[in-house]
Amino acid sequence: VIMDWLQLQNNVWTKWLGRVVATILLWVGYQVLFSSGGTAKLQHTPGVTLQKDWKSKRIEALERRLAELEVNKEADDAMYEEDAIEIESEEEGFVEVDPKEATDMLNDYKKQVMEANAEKEAARKQAEEEALPELKEKEGEEVPEEKEEEPVEEEPKEKSNEKPKKKGSELIIASVVHETAQHRRQRARNRVAPRRSAQAAQEERSNPPIDATSDEHPGLDQFYHWYNTETSLYRIFELGRTDDVPIVPSFHPASERGKVPVALIVGNKFYEPINVFWTDYKGREVPKGQIASGGTWHQTTWIGHPWTFRTNDGDILLYYIPYRVIPTTIQVPTTDPNDPNVGLHQFVIGRPGFGPYSCSVSDPVFPHPPKTGLNTPVKAAQWTLQHMTRTGYLGGEILAKYLTNIVAHPENPKYRQIRIAQPKFNSAVWNTAARGLLLACGFTEREAFAELGTMGPLSRERVRDLSTALFALEQWRMEQGEATVYDQPAGADGYGRGGFGRAGEM
Repeated sequence: VIMDWLQLQNNVWTKWLGRVVATILLWVGYQVLFSSGGTAKLQHTPGVTLQKDWKSKRIEALERRLAELEVNKEADDAMYEEDAIEIESEEEGFVEVDPKEATDMLNDYKKQVMEANAEKEAARKQAEEEALPELKEKEGEEVPEEKEEEPVEEEPKEKSNEKPKKKGSELIIASVVHETAQHRRQRARNRVAPRRSAQAAQEERSNPPIDATSDEHPGLDQFYHWYNTETSLYRIFELGRTDDVPIVPSFHPASERGKVPVALIVGNKFYEPINVFWTDYKGREVPKGQIASGGTWHQTTWIGHPWTFRTNDGDILLYYIPYRVIPTTIQVPTTDPNDPNVGLHQFVIGRPGFGPYSCSVSDPVFPHPPKTGLNTPVKAAQWTLQHMTRTGYLGGEILAKYLTNIVAHPENPKYRQIRIAQPKFNSAVWNTAARGLLLACGFTEREAFAELGTMGPLSRERVRDLSTALFALEQWRMEQGEATVYDQPAGADGYGRGGFGRAGEM
């Protein structure tokens, strides 16, 4: 009623006074309803239920928590004084674990597991004991009485030299770290194993069977092809012919401006004197002398300068050009007797011995043609070992492993079919002087593989030949380990082709 009367007044002060009076009345009503007296009245009112004061409940909870904190204060201080130990977790990298907390957690877990197992075992035994008399009565047998077991004295344990086992937090941390590392390795294996198995299956599917059908030595044809390519890096011989086939030199018929000197020693065992011509920078032949029958001719020239040897009638006997200085070895020296700093190329022109050629050539370093001096696998292997020394080959250990696997497993063809593009095999064996040893042993190149023998086991003779080659290789490795380093002539490091840049490789 008061609020309605005040609203009808137009005075502002009267309106504000009404609001203040209304607020006071509301406050008085609140105190009457929710004060102690009002609460007592409401409690005696039928159908009304009151809750406990929430403030008193909160205070009681805080007091209990404070008491717990005071009781565990010393334990908490000791726990946080210890250093945290970093343990690699499975997903987050590293986490901090407190030793004491980990020990308590592990002990509680073990205790729970042991209690659960004990309860299960007790229940099982009780069920068996209850069911046993019934079964015995059905079968008509007497139930044996249980006898108490006599205590057995334990024998004193002998002292051992074993280290004491870790206890407490050290054991827990070590076990967690070990399990984490073990799981990490297992995950790595699980990731890599499918890729390796897939790669191996792909290789097995892609590798064709060995093409050879006979276990006999395939011959030295591929060795001769490799030999001619390898020796052409150092010098080239083009023999004259007695038939009507024209002779075309396999090199540029003109001299190059050279910077690497080389000494020539040419012997004459032909029927008649031999005329010597030097090919100048414009491709013209310039006479340089004559080699008497049975005589020797000495000349200092340059890498990349062609020479022509003719009869008195002008017929061509030989085209020759030095392409690279040959490194010297103790078995076959290749230095000029008058100047050890100059490399040496030496050969003898003789009578024709095979085919439609007008003469023959005897070279103590690189026999030409190879069929005359390297006509057996043993000779081919011996020359290859010398050439490996000449070229400074360093992959003897890898080559020996390949041969050892074949000799140790002659029945397994996978060791005798090697993919040429395999990086280690390609760089350490196949594209080096060691290829000649494999070809001499009977390896053949077929498509993308180097193969030996057939899909069946190797014969006893082939295994014996491989064992002989492996023994010679091991002796060569021992000699290389004890050999001294010899001074090489100028240009023996591989610079040739007229002295401009390094000569090409196979």
